[in-house]
Amino acid sequence: MIEETVNPGRILTGPLVGVIQRYLRYAATLVVVSQLACASAQPSAYDQFTVPPETFLETTRTIALFPLSADVHMPQCVDSIAEHAMTVELEAAGLSLVPSFVQQEIWMRIVEDAGGFYDPLTGELHEARAAAGLQQFRAELQAKEAPDAILYPYVSAVEVSAVAGKARWDGTSESVSRRLGDLVLAFSYVIVIEDLAGTPMFVNGGGLQVAERWDWSSGQVVSVPAEDLCAEPDRIIGAVGFALEPLTQRASARPPRP
Repeated sequence: MIEETVNPGRILTGPLVGVIQRYLRYAATLVVVSQLACASAQPSAYDQFTVPPETFLETTRTIALFPLSADVHMPQCVDSIAEHAMTVELEAAGLSLVPSFVQQEIWMRIVEDAGGFYDPLTGELHEARAAAGLQQFRAELQAKEAPDAILYPYVSAVEVSAVAGKARWDGTSESVSRRLGDLVLAFSYVIVIEDLAGTPMFVNGGGLQVAERWDWSSGQVVSVPAEDLCAEPDRIIGAVGFALEPLTQRASARPPRP
């Protein structure tokens, strides 16, 4: 049976509702494109704002954080460290963050009341039911917390370029074996911010860690455990900071509201 699920760490691990997923997949695609510019250590021309930045800053003061979603299993440390880092970054820029557990309680009740959004036999998405569920989620969130926007965090698996034994992508870099070739699988922390009508306003990502390495004992490519991130919290904090930087820099520079 395919349905939205939540592990004990609050990270969504089942298929996402298609209405949300299309934005997250779109975001991941943009981040993959933008990382090519990062490989040259030059600033990327990619514009993270999908609406005029002035419009975003004039209309956005409070952001509701949706529970973390991921392509693969992520340890609880990624969720908790990233949420704390986002809270610090956004509050320092004059923005407030509604914690993810508030949105999770609303969302999971809606999913449960609807009996899930996927057909239990075919696994196909019930488009109309999913769209209605998302509309209900936004309406209930607006009534309860009145945020100006919703932030969807998403850990995406992406292929990144590796040159001379160094993979560089989305603001970070990591040494890798040349036996992996010129393309390496890695993880990025993607952020999508939408208004309450579902219009994307900001999309960006920060690199977390490579997802594979060359194992000399077996002579094969093996996966790097995502749990390794728990021992390197600075990677998570750095990814969040890089993803939010275009937003927080502008927000910090705006005059205070009278």
